[in-house]
Amino acid sequence: MEFFLQILVSGLAMGSIYGLVALGFVLLVNAADIINFAQGEFVMLGAFLVFTFAEVLGLPFALSVVLVMLVMALFGLVMERVAYRPLRNTNAVTIIISTLWISVFLQNLALRTWGSVPQSFTMPFGQQVLQLGSLRLVPQHLLILVVTAGLVLLQHWFFHSTRYGQLMRATAHDKATAQIGRAHV
Repeated sequence: MEFFLQILVSGLAMGSIYGLVALGFVLLVNAADIINFAQGEFVMLGAFLVFTFAEVLGLPFALSVVLVMLVMALFGLVMERVAYRPLRNTNAVTIIISTLWISVFLQNLALRTWGSVPQSFTMPFGQQVLQLGSLRLVPQHLLILVVTAGLVLLQHWFFHSTRYGQLMRATAHDKATAQIGRAHV
C-alpha cells in the first residue's frame, strides 16, 4: 500500500504537468476557438528559458520563473499578432498548419540552441523530502499539485463566473451571433 501511495502522488504530480498543458488548450479553445498544436513547444520553450536563467546565468529560481512568465507572455502576444490574428478569418486547416509550423520552428530552435542532450534543473527546494508516515513527498510535487488545482479552479471561475469570460466563450462558440451583441458590451 505504501508503494501504491508513493506512485500515486508522483503520478498525480507528473499528470498535473500535463494538466497544465491541457489548461492552455482549453483556454485557447474557450477564448478563441483555436487549437494550438504548438502548445507543448511553448511549455518546452518556457522550461528551457528557466533552465537558462537559473542554471546557466545563475539567477535565483523564483526570479527566473517570473522572468520567463514575462518573456512567454510577450512571446504569446507576438505569436497571436503574427501567426493567429492574420488567419482568424480563414479556414481551420490554415490555422492548424500555422500552429504546426510554429511547433516545428520551436523544436528546431530548441535543438539548435540547447542541443539534443536532456538538461536538468537543480531542485528549487533542495534535496529535502517531507516524510508523512511512510510516504515520502518531494516539495516540488506538492507545489505542482497545488498550482495545478488553483489554476484549474481559477480558469473555471473566470470562464463561468465573470462577464468577460462568458463573453469570450460565447464569441468562441458563435462569432457571428456574438458580434450582434457587440454594441451592448
